[in-house]
Amino acid sequence: MTSTVTANMNVCSKKTKVTALLNDSGEIELSFETDCANVKKYIEGFDKISPDDVTTLTNSAIMDPKRREHCSATCLVPSAIVHAAWLELGMLSKTRTQSVGSVNITFEKD
Repeated sequence: MTSTVTANMNVCSKKTKVTALLNDSGEIELSFETDCANVKKYIEGFDKISPDDVTTLTNSAIMDPKRREHCSATCLVPSAIVHAAWLELGMLSKTRTQSVGSVNITFEKD
């Protein structure tokens, strides 16, 4: 079974789909579809993570400053990876997330 999350970055008109698969050795395999050149650099060679990478963000491969330098601080892709992995690990309910559909940030008018 896989878990897929899409980061819709409406501000920059980019989209990234993250798919996570928990393999038999307990690693989370990642695959991506993106139209963002910066995200392509961020995900280069990034095909597996451990459960520790999504449960403790300190020293996480997802938040590695060297890897993150390719994305802006507001990029939702690292969060999308965490969400997809949490779903795959059973830490988020697939039924609940499918019923709510999305998590979003709203820019309020002043």
